[in-house]
Amino acid sequence: MEGLKDLLAPKTLHWFSYVANVCWFVPGTILSAILLDIENSEPTDFRCDSNGDRELIDVKCYEQYEKQYNKFVIPVYGFVIINFLVTASVGVIYSQAVKSKVEELENPRNADDDVEGRTPRKKLFKAYCLQLLARFAFGISFVLLQTKLLYPLSFPSNFNCNLTRDGNFSDITANATRNGTQTQMSYECHNQRAAKKTFWADAVILVTGVFAFLVFIESLYLLWRTKRVQGFTEDPKFHKYYLNSNTDKHTDPEQVLLTTEPSINRTPHETLLAHSIEQMKKHVREVTERPYKDLKSPFDDPGEGRDLKLDEIFTNLIVYKGRAKYDFSGDRGEQLKEYHKANENLRPTRPGDIFEAVKQKILVVGRPGVGKTLFSTKILRDWASDNLLNKTQKSQIDFKVAFLVKLRMFNSTDKKELNLRELLDHSEYSTALSEEAWSYIRNNPKRVLIIFDGFDEYSGKTKVNKDDGLYRNSEEDRMPVHFLLKKIVSRKLLTGATVLITTRPNAVPYIRSLDFNRTVEILGFSTKQVEDYVDKFSKQGDKAETIKQHITSNSNLLAFCYIPVNCYIVCSCLLQLLRNTTGFTSLPTRLTEIYSVAIKMFYFCYDDNQYRHDKAEGQPFILKKFKELSSDVQDVFARLAKIAFDGIREGNLIFESHEVKNLASNGLFHRLPDSFNGLTEGRAQYCFMHLTMQEFFAAKHLVDTYSSKDLQKFVSNNIQEGAWKVVMQFVAGLLAEKGEQSTDIFSDLLPSKTFIREVDIKMNEDSEQRSETLTCWPAFGDMALVVTLFNCMYENKASDREVQKKLAKIGCNALDFAQCSLSPLDCLALVHALKSVEGILDFDLRFNNLQSLGCIEIAKLLPGNQHNQGFCELERLDLGFNNITDEAVKRLSTALTHTNCRLNNLGLAYNNISDKGVKHLSTALTHTNCKLNSLHLENNNITDKGENLLKSMNINCKVFFF
Repeated sequence: MEGLKDLLAPKTLHWFSYVANVCWFVPGTILSAILLDIENSEPTDFRCDSNGDRELIDVKCYEQYEKQYNKFVIPVYGFVIINFLVTASVGVIYSQAVKSKVEELENPRNADDDVEGRTPRKKLFKAYCLQLLARFAFGISFVLLQTKLLYPLSFPSNFNCNLTRDGNFSDITANATRNGTQTQMSYECHNQRAAKKTFWADAVILVTGVFAFLVFIESLYLLWRTKRVQGFTEDPKFHKYYLNSNTDKHTDPEQVLLTTEPSINRTPHETLLAHSIEQMKKHVREVTERPYKDLKSPFDDPGEGRDLKLDEIFTNLIVYKGRAKYDFSGDRGEQLKEYHKANENLRPTRPGDIFEAVKQKILVVGRPGVGKTLFSTKILRDWASDNLLNKTQKSQIDFKVAFLVKLRMFNSTDKKELNLRELLDHSEYSTALSEEAWSYIRNNPKRVLIIFDGFDEYSGKTKVNKDDGLYRNSEEDRMPVHFLLKKIVSRKLLTGATVLITTRPNAVPYIRSLDFNRTVEILGFSTKQVEDYVDKFSKQGDKAETIKQHITSNSNLLAFCYIPVNCYIVCSCLLQLLRNTTGFTSLPTRLTEIYSVAIKMFYFCYDDNQYRHDKAEGQPFILKKFKELSSDVQDVFARLAKIAFDGIREGNLIFESHEVKNLASNGLFHRLPDSFNGLTEGRAQYCFMHLTMQEFFAAKHLVDTYSSKDLQKFVSNNIQEGAWKVVMQFVAGLLAEKGEQSTDIFSDLLPSKTFIREVDIKMNEDSEQRSETLTCWPAFGDMALVVTLFNCMYENKASDREVQKKLAKIGCNALDFAQCSLSPLDCLALVHALKSVEGILDFDLRFNNLQSLGCIEIAKLLPGNQHNQGFCELERLDLGFNNITDEAVKRLSTALTHTNCRLNNLGLAYNNISDKGVKHLSTALTHTNCKLNSLHLENNNITDKGENLLKSMNINCKVFFF
């Protein structure tokens, strides 16, 4: 046996192939021995019916039998010996040929040297495939030789023998010709060994065929492993993950324990791999533990500033099954809205909870500033700290390697091509991939997590759906980043890896075809989290309390602060005003007012100018209007405005150093990593600290450089373009700062189209039902435009009388804003624009996500509010499907008791109203001023107790619960 191991070394073959080779000798030996015995005894057991020289006739007839059924005079046992020896010699020759190479690869240092600095060899894989091919070819060839050329399919037991004799019968010959007195004699012969010979010859065919089939099966398995494991054909990987599978020290590549603790079962190669992975994690932990630059508090006193760390920011995550309900394609104005504000009753979700299974493709959607990048970074940090997954998850999922790729970093390389390794090498917080780590990633994609952050900011996003067939599915091939992204998500590269992509809603259509397993949506802060954030940000009790009171008491600011980056800007602005200014009459509330102050603060605190560190200059600088600033500062802001405007017009969010020359240190830009190793030739790249900052400066460029006529034309042409909607709001606010309440720029764009809707009216149980015709505004296709214009008019502080005149001229008596994604912020603008409108009978606000904050704003339109001068004629208000809670119901109930309230039909179906809200409604329904005759409460959180409360009351109102 030891001699056999020397000839056929187990370490050179897969265990399956080794067993097959060893077993091959057993049937070969047995069959050869059996057939040798049969053929040695066959002549003596061959008998013919004859009255003459019987022994001589038997011999001559057997010779004739052999000539007919063994044309090449090769005994079957000899053929079997040749068959088994030739096939076995293939394995022996291969084993001896590669033995030294395998021994070399058993030393990890040598194996690493073999691949370092050059393309890994594939000779071992090729040799193995060649021996499989040879064994299969010999097997099929010997079967064909035995059945088609050398021997019959069966040896006959009965044989008709023809012999000739001369006249003296003394000469017996097999010659069949007739000469002289020669005659031909026929004999019936019987081969007693024929049946056994046929059986065992068939056994040879069967054994040869079975072993050839086993070789074929191994070939298919080898092909499957080649497709499944990247880099499998390279000598070190092929040796480790295929040939080593028959040794005790083998560990499946997907079960390698990547820990730094020593293990007697770990090979030196695995130890190097564990060390490499731990170095990656350590680097991520160190970098993300430092003060996170995007959360740096800009307005603390120099030398005593406090920076917010990543672990101090908690982002609320609500997980929805399927895609987001609304499609915001091209609607840039929607991106800053709370279309799904975090419900106060929903529990915040850990970042790791979005991973439910291995091999997932996850799409994370969120508004600008809602915390997508922070969320992605937190996932990476939790992975590096081994805190990403809980115990239950780890039993099914275990990411050994994770990468965060910020796609905007590749905008300047859109026309250049990268391969997979280069892409991962340029991920955020990455270190250069070692050969061990790269090999592990290619061979174990199920253990890899790749996060692509900011798909909406990537210039190649529109190209993802293009055909990638021009590029091979190879990790070594270079291709544009958008095709690399597509191949990874489509499982053509790193098959089985978990992929997470973050994007804003407007870019979702570009990747919808990639078929994600699940979609999650980041909704932002809850009210409690806003308060906690203020405490963490300011760390000063009195000022923190003042800021909290200002934010929570102002629905505009509170709605604005549910978005984390907005909360950051508001806190920065208010905190600095409280610290460094005196004598101000009120803190700012509108979007433009806050950004105007914040931008001057960033410049004041960071730019290398005369004001920096000089608190005495802080108050006049921050409170001045832009036009009152020094000419030098105005020149800087004008340059920033031109850069911002050109960037939005060209769809550019990233700028190179020559574009922001002498501007990069003013606190309004964020320096992006420039370590691209030749991809961008080492050039520095910058972006505005947030897209809304760029949008503000773009608006400033329009207001400062365009004439009134040109500005009105620009607004008219671009008000519905997604990239310009927020810019338009800033334009309106900046016009107001200049003292130009140019209402006509926006009010003239209000559409006039209406539509007719018939409704059935029944005032009470005793009255007859009647039909009423409503003239509704705006038309469905105009809703988004109207909301945008209302927001602009709110920023411009324009009088609501313009809207009143417009609607009076149109002649509508119903407002329809159903299914247009209204947010609490939009409700502020709606109330501002509509508060003086008269003659409205019906107001439809279904299928939005107003939440309680938005509903409280809408309640201000009802009689009883000191600012409201209209809506006294409103009879029907439908707020169904809006996630309204009890607090909003309390406000509505108060309005229902006002003497001028004519509301008779109130829709509150499909909300989050509980028994507490029912109690508020019951109080209103029993009030003498309440005129409600129809109240819809279907599908809320009302129990039998709440339902029975209303049913037991003697009221003239039909309440619907189901």
